[in-house]
Amino acid sequence: MNPLRPVILAAALATFAGAAIPARAADIHETAREVLESHGGAVVTVDVVREINQSEDRAENQGLVVDESGKVVMALSQIDPSALYELLSGSREADFTTTVKDIKYILPDGTEIPATILVRDRDLDIAVLAPKEPLEEALPYVDLNDSAEAKVMDPIFAISRTGRITRRIALGMTGEVQGIVDRPRQFYIPSASIVGDEGNIGSPVFGADGKILGLILLHVQPGAFNDPTATKPVIPVVRPVADLLEVVAQAENATPEDIGGETEEASDEEMEETGDAEDIDVNGDMDLEVELETE
Repeated sequence: MNPLRPVILAAALATFAGAAIPARAADIHETAREVLESHGGAVVTVDVVREINQSEDRAENQGLVVDESGKVVMALSQIDPSALYELLSGSREADFTTTVKDIKYILPDGTEIPATILVRDRDLDIAVLAPKEPLEEALPYVDLNDSAEAKVMDPIFAISRTGRITRRIALGMTGEVQGIVDRPRQFYIPSASIVGDEGNIGSPVFGADGKILGLILLHVQPGAFNDPTATKPVIPVVRPVADLLEVVAQAENATPEDIGGETEEASDEEMEETGDAEDIDVNGDMDLEVELETE
């Protein structure tokens, strides 16, 4: 027997094993690029002007267009932080109020579409929006009926929108499913690389097959403010498509909220000329003393 044979065989196996890992990684990132290219146009910026405890505030976050009529699903907490506060305090009488004064979509080309709120689901952190007027032309959208499932450690991809300072481009993120909670409702715990900072709340997440898996939303421990053992009362999770479909179905017969439109906001061009961009909260940050935990 050739004494070098075991050494040669081991080296060959190491070579093939080493080649397999980069190839798989390359496939994953190629899929991520395809997802970003195919579905980036369906992720729009949602600009909201609101009054929080009698102080006016403006924020931007992303939402996902889910049908031809232009309905958008997004994180309710990024529109109405008082909903999150009420859950944490365990009381609807909490001294924290939000009044939405104006809300609109900002499309990738800069087009603005006035919108309204159809449904607010505090428990799931889901809001469903719709254009105030019928669209002349359908927007790119993601069909929620063609969805994915995932297992622990499966690769996943997310799409968000950057702020005005970087022209609101579509931003791609890659990560994994680190855990799955089955009861009382199923949701996925994503890796920190998918969640990023708080600005990625509301981002759609896709599976390895390129199909929609769910939305990054906040999961809250009700009454956590009164529970000294609540060390992680707010965590970002991926709510599966089944939850999104359930809330979108409620929007079919919902009465649109009567949202002002009286607030005058400067356009991007006007703010660039005046330099008055400090009041825009591009990540939809909430003025709550709650530490956002990521796994």
